[in-house]
Amino acid sequence: MINTIGFNLKKYRLLKNLSKMKLAEAADLHFTYISQIERGLRKNLSVLKLKQITDTLGVTLDDIVCKNT
Repeated sequence: MINTIGFNLKKYRLLKNLSKMKLAEAADLHFTYISQIERGLRKNLSVLKLKQITDTLGVTLDDIVCKNT
């Protein structure tokens, strides 16, 4: 699941043409947090922080958490 979240986060970030830094600034997070999620290094994800990211990207939690088929 961690890898799916990271993959989807990066996919939607790139679709919105945002750098990790710009996404982090807009979501009021540190860019290393975004980077760690995308690389699957962040094992304990905060649901509230993930919600901040999805709101910033304009996607749902399902878009980020669910495996795309």
